[in-house]
Amino acid sequence: MRPKETLRKVFSGLLAALLAVSLLASAVLAVPQSAYAPAVERQAAASLTFDALEIFPQEAHELTPRSAGPITNDTTAFDAGLPPGTTALFVIGGTVKEIDAASGQWQIGTQPVFVYESSSTVMEGAPAVGDHVTIVGKRSLSPGPIVAQYITQIDPAPQALEPAVVTTALLFNGTVTATSDTSWTVTPPAPDAAVTFNILADMGPFGVGPTIIEAALGVGSAVTVEYLAVPYSYSHTLAAGWNMMSTPVNLQAGEDTIENIFDAASLANLEIAYGWENGQWVQLTGSYKMQPLDAMYLKVAAGSSAVATMVPSSELSQPPSRDLQAGLNLIGPAPAMQNGQYQAMPLSQALVSIAQAPGGTVGYTMVISPELNQPGWAYALGGQAQDMLPYKGYWVVMENSDTLYGFSTTP
Repeated sequence: MRPKETLRKVFSGLLAALLAVSLLASAVLAVPQSAYAPAVERQAAASLTFDALEIFPQEAHELTPRSAGPITNDTTAFDAGLPPGTTALFVIGGTVKEIDAASGQWQIGTQPVFVYESSSTVMEGAPAVGDHVTIVGKRSLSPGPIVAQYITQIDPAPQALEPAVVTTALLFNGTVTATSDTSWTVTPPAPDAAVTFNILADMGPFGVGPTIIEAALGVGSAVTVEYLAVPYSYSHTLAAGWNMMSTPVNLQAGEDTIENIFDAASLANLEIAYGWENGQWVQLTGSYKMQPLDAMYLKVAAGSSAVATMVPSSELSQPPSRDLQAGLNLIGPAPAMQNGQYQAMPLSQALVSIAQAPGGTVGYTMVISPELNQPGWAYALGGQAQDMLPYKGYWVVMENSDTLYGFSTTP
């Protein structure tokens, strides 16, 4: 696999940098806390679809370190339901902390990521301790060592030692048995089943795509497919009592209202729903459409629960945006998908677009997470950093109006 093409595909969809945030001191807001209930975590996806990033002539995957010495296994978890024979692809960027020449072990970044040379690892440049490097490596789906295919020197020493940036994708080997404009089917060696991969159209500057397919490949070709596993839908359970709920991504048309997101049994357990518009409470009906960056309050009957099933849109979409007014705003985070999941995001990153309002004025000053089946906390600029969880809701206090941007895209 060509490392430059791999990097372009794996890192597309991520914003290139975050704006600098000027932190201002402010008094901490005291928030009354109700009886705490544990946060409701995202459940496993109902099913997965497979989006091809690149299809190229088949290559072998070297997964054996050149040293038989002590090995530190990587334990990154991947979705259940991936095709048998899949290999995990890692792209790791960071500063070299240590190199053990005898064992071929590299440590990258603080809380280091361990990577191992194989007999076929390609060195580009002469990377050394203190250099910034990019490593393309592979691992089995089960926990094991990350074995480097390429180690590329980017910037020479001295480079600041910070946490490594790690992005993952997946690799699948087989023979092409069917093609169309929207999908290719690839059959691995027996006895595993054939896998159909979506062929992506151009997504623009923030999305993944288009799928790169090398010329002359077609039915009968032995190929490697670099792909992402994308959950078809997400299930999120609301516990008894009040909950705050949001969607991190645009939902499929016809699957985006309260009455479509919850089945009949769950709807029967919902007592009332409220939104916040123009500085006042608004009671929501079953036809209310959920959109990323919005949030709502839902009350579930005592002794009951309600399960929301969210189906991401299959249409092209850019990262969401929403205008926030000075004063109180009720929002939900919209993080980018990583490893097939929407994950917690540091508050300073999730709200980077509203840190400073137009004209260099102050943007947000406080963020509040009510303890309603989610962790309760209150943050003021300069206070202790917090994480914002997908599917939850938060109050944001704006000093001046500004536009909030999310990070998610579809399909």
